[in-house]
Amino acid sequence: MKLEHHPTHDFMDASKTTRFQECPRAFFFEYILGSRKKGSSTHIDYGSAIHKGMEVLCKDGYSVKNAGRAYVAFRDELTSLLTPFELSELPPNKTLEKAKECFLGYIKTYPSDKLETLHVEVPFEVMIADSMSMRGKIDWIVRDDKGKVWAVDHKTAGSLSVSWKNQFT
Repeated sequence: MKLEHHPTHDFMDASKTTRFQECPRAFFFEYILGSRKKGSSTHIDYGSAIHKGMEVLCKDGYSVKNAGRAYVAFRDELTSLLTPFELSELPPNKTLEKAKECFLGYIKTYPSDKLETLHVEVPFEVMIADSMSMRGKIDWIVRDDKGKVWAVDHKTAGSLSVSWKNQFT
């Protein structure tokens, strides 16, 4: 069987890498043979909307007022991505009210972050082999009070992969 080349074969991203680490065979079927379901999911859309809200906090600072603005950015993004039916079917841990709690909780948990925002949602692509690149986005690039620059990745996953957990054991 000869596989036809597809441009998506030329790059890796976080989803592909995680899938390969979890199950190389599933990776092959989904990403090489193309059996992966097309489109997004409410979980992915919810995470994308949370990132829109986090962008407000990262750019404008941690305050109750900005948490409210973050929630509005989240809500506007989510309602543009999901139908009213999909919104009504969100799981209990991924509701509009939970997102509001999330932003308020974030500013309460990290009130003293002295981080200077340098960039938000920065796309990147780096060559990892002769004909293969890794693509993604860095959520937040900051400078701390000692002048050190950090890349921050906000996670919104409902569960963490085995490979992610194993890196700490």
